[in-house]
Amino acid sequence: MVIMNQIQGSLEDILKKESHIISFWPGEEWEFHEPNLSLFDESNKDMVLMYFKILQKVLNAHYLIDDFKVHTDRRNWRDEMVNKYGDKIHDFLYLNCLRVNRLTALLMVMGNFKSLNYRGNTDLYEQLINEIKMPLLNASKTYNDKSNSEKISYVKNLKKKTYDFLEFLAKS
Repeated sequence: MVIMNQIQGSLEDILKKESHIISFWPGEEWEFHEPNLSLFDESNKDMVLMYFKILQKVLNAHYLIDDFKVHTDRRNWRDEMVNKYGDKIHDFLYLNCLRVNRLTALLMVMGNFKSLNYRGNTDLYEQLINEIKMPLLNASKTYNDKSNSEKISYVKNLKKKTYDFLEFLAKS
């Protein structure tokens, strides 16, 4: 496997040369605040911080649009890219916020938050979680059928709701 610092050019240069890449751009820039840990049981505080960091990573994730119609072809192409360019490109390709697995991670973390013993405004806490979880559950079977612009709009909306949830945890 090639070490990343031996690659000529940046990831951006590499991806611009790839015929399967339609476009890519960085994720949104968010201003994060630490969660108010006093509203969770002492035994849950480490988990809250871990979930918080996972959600920050999802929110900061970039957008990458390709021309693959069949997911197996995309997976094979990603494997070829990793073999050719190494782990740095792996991270970039797999952290694409439009990937179903990114959305699955979001769904899982929100479910984990719901299981924690939150001692603040529990009605609003659960409402904010459900505003993220329910669209994810409803879209799980139809997401791949969406157009690229529909996926982008859908993900941006989920990111905004997730950010609002993190802000709620910080300001509670």
